[in-house]
Amino acid sequence: MRLCYDPHSSYLSDHYRLGVHLGKGAFGEVRAARLRLKSHVYSKRAVGKEKDWEEKRAATAEPGSPDAKSGQIDGSLKSSGSKNNEQRRANQDKHHYLQGVMDWPYACKIIKKSRVDVKGILREIEVLDMCQHAHVLLLVEHFEDKKEICMIMGRCYGDVEVVHKAEKNGIPLDAVKKWTTQMLDGMAFVHSRKIVHRDIKLPNLMVTSQVLLEGDIVLGDFGFAEDEQQLFTMTNDICGTPLMLAPETFDGKPQQCPADVWAAGCCLYEMVTREHPFSNPRVQRKVKDGMEGPCEEMSMSVRIKREKPGEINLMQAKLNEGQKKNFKGKEKQGFRNRKDFHQVATRFSTNARFVERFEELAVAVTSPAVQVDTSHARFQQKPELKDMVLKLLTRDVKQRPTAEQVIGKSYTSATQPNETENKLGA
Repeated sequence: MRLCYDPHSSYLSDHYRLGVHLGKGAFGEVRAARLRLKSHVYSKRAVGKEKDWEEKRAATAEPGSPDAKSGQIDGSLKSSGSKNNEQRRANQDKHHYLQGVMDWPYACKIIKKSRVDVKGILREIEVLDMCQHAHVLLLVEHFEDKKEICMIMGRCYGDVEVVHKAEKNGIPLDAVKKWTTQMLDGMAFVHSRKIVHRDIKLPNLMVTSQVLLEGDIVLGDFGFAEDEQQLFTMTNDICGTPLMLAPETFDGKPQQCPADVWAAGCCLYEMVTREHPFSNPRVQRKVKDGMEGPCEEMSMSVRIKREKPGEINLMQAKLNEGQKKNFKGKEKQGFRNRKDFHQVATRFSTNARFVERFEELAVAVTSPAVQVDTSHARFQQKPELKDMVLKLLTRDVKQRPTAEQVIGKSYTSATQPNETENKLGA
């Protein structure tokens, strides 16, 4: 086979055939893909599927992958090599060629370099490659030329947000329980690699089956994912969807792994109740009632200091005595002062309406007076989901459990020795 097929070829067309368009965006397009006959035959005969690959991948990183043994050295991530690409193709290519022709089991994301931050895309590929797990979007390999970057990934057929909108009575609770466990399982492994996802939300939970409610889910979109230690020193770097931000993030603290756990709690709550735990009519009314009264014009000097491009540091003068008395009264009622969150809000946008809504959301998320409402009838049908959501949405970051603790599975002990070896080798 090597006489007519080069498994190490850096050309996409040597390995894959592209099919119908699955999606299109500002970055480029996504197309269905399958192995060419020569690539398929080579994978079957010369490489062969590794035994128990699916079971092993469900328990830890992809077997045979250097990523399962590699860790971090000074915050830089290691990517897979050509031999690993061969094995991944063979592992994924589990059906007869004719079956692959009908199913088109891969998705090829074609990214135009002229439209994106190339360095950021390659970084995303490195992180995703390092975090391969049964419940993380499968990355088989990627190709790059002067104009495009092509990512070959496992085929997904929708996301949980699509199901959420389609099921008017709510996603069946058995599916909610399964998907939440799978989401936390994938997250636990990602966290064991010392990576924070930072954008856990329903649209990023991808379904791997054409029959959506019967499928499994994988974590997708690692565009905001970053090394936890790097984020600890980057307090101005806040990313993600405002509705999914954790209380400590609203207070301007670095996004760490517990922030993902909080976002998972918001996802679970939405799947059960079809509304956000802190942005719904009842909570919004409670926040407005708690902050009602004449809103005094805030007479304070504000100096905008740009230390870096895009970075805004608001230095505010002290409140006058009348303002102090008003704010203290609200704090006694258990509501935070909305202006505590103005600086964080302006990191996302300086639009006045956005800042106002962001501050109201921050007050709801961080104020002790606003508790998670689990009185919905569907929580009574599955009490274990009620217990889980209360654990995940624990405001005190020190008391909030890890994803591993919630699902009762440990990946950290399996990866820690390898990380130690890498540091010693460095």
